[in-house]
Amino acid sequence: MEKIREGATAILTIKSFDPDLLESRYKQDFTHVIDSVFTVLKHSQTTSLILDLRNNQGGEFEPGRYLLSYLLADTARYLLNGEESRLIQPETNHFTGKLFVLINGGSFSNTAIVSACLERDKRAVFIGEETGGNKHVISGNPTEILLPATHIRCFISTTTYLITNGNNDGHGVLPTYPVPPSITDILTGRDASMDLALELIAK
Repeated sequence: MEKIREGATAILTIKSFDPDLLESRYKQDFTHVIDSVFTVLKHSQTTSLILDLRNNQGGEFEPGRYLLSYLLADTARYLLNGEESRLIQPETNHFTGKLFVLINGGSFSNTAIVSACLERDKRAVFIGEETGGNKHVISGNPTEILLPATHIRCFISTTTYLITNGNNDGHGVLPTYPVPPSITDILTGRDASMDLALELIAK
């Protein structure tokens, strides 16, 4: 986590919701880190949080639910069906300030679920590009099979989860402020989405 503007604004980047990957690559225990981060935000009286979920390809359900317990203001449901459906109770020191979420096409699976829940509850301003996946339905519980003719191994999902109610238009979560990448930004290393988030906060 990075704090700027004397603690009034913070940036939290989450690379994955896969606990094993976070432990092996980043040496982090997700629950412990999230508890610590939001304790600091509360102590610092942070008023604006930039949550960077770009290129977070998801992971397990529980980390997403746990993060939402610190971001949602009211009790809400995570998934509408299946054994992974849960009621999320906001943590005592949940974040109550302004939330800006950076997303792109690499934000899918559980990241798309988290984004859809935040959008459903009108909890965040989204900046960047449309998330991957879909904001209403998602498939999971894959089983590995061997195709008989080609002997190619592949994974086939066996369960469909409902994320939110609504008409499925085939889209993920659309950004409130679209920021398509430009060649110039890529070549110069400029982070246009982050710059816009900071500009919006400054206003």
